[in-house]
Amino acid sequence: ASILELYPNPASSILNLKLKPGAEAPDQLAIINTLGQVVLQSAFSESLDLSGIADGVYYLQLRKENSKELYLQKFIVHKP
Repeated sequence: ASILELYPNPASSILNLKLKPGAEAPDQLAIINTLGQVVLQSAFSESLDLSGIADGVYYLQLRKENSKELYLQKFIVHKP
């Protein structure tokens, strides 16, 4: 069950994050490439600027502080 909606997917410049009703907002988010490298790390935000991120497949990782639980969701960056 997904706790998050990512749109648009594929994204070109901005990725919007919408938590499902009742889902707790995470403290941290990271964008990870397919090699496992963190390309962006920040506090949770409802929109992410992808201008510095190259085309490709990425994973959005969400984490709550003091929790070992991770949430991963795949998305694609494709710039026209």
